[in-house]
Amino acid sequence: MFDHADFETNPKKYETYKTAEIASHIFTHNGERDLPAGEIVGVQYRTTAYCAMRRRQEPVYTVTLQDKTVWGDMYAAHLARFVL
Repeated sequence: MFDHADFETNPKKYETYKTAEIASHIFTHNGERDLPAGEIVGVQYRTTAYCAMRRRQEPVYTVTLQDKTVWGDMYAAHLARFVL
């Protein structure tokens, strides 16, 4: 799971990750682009932004599915098991 304390200590490390796992099921409005928990996805660091829900700064990643299609952007808190 995303460790915010580690991010605050080593923010540049979170810019280098290339792969991650979806931490919990992501539901979309029509169910066509849902992401199940445990799915491995490609990630590319986009920016660090304020997450109003968690009231803190978090990295934001562009998420790419295994078939190379771009799913969209996602806060790091929805991802787990980051890999370089």
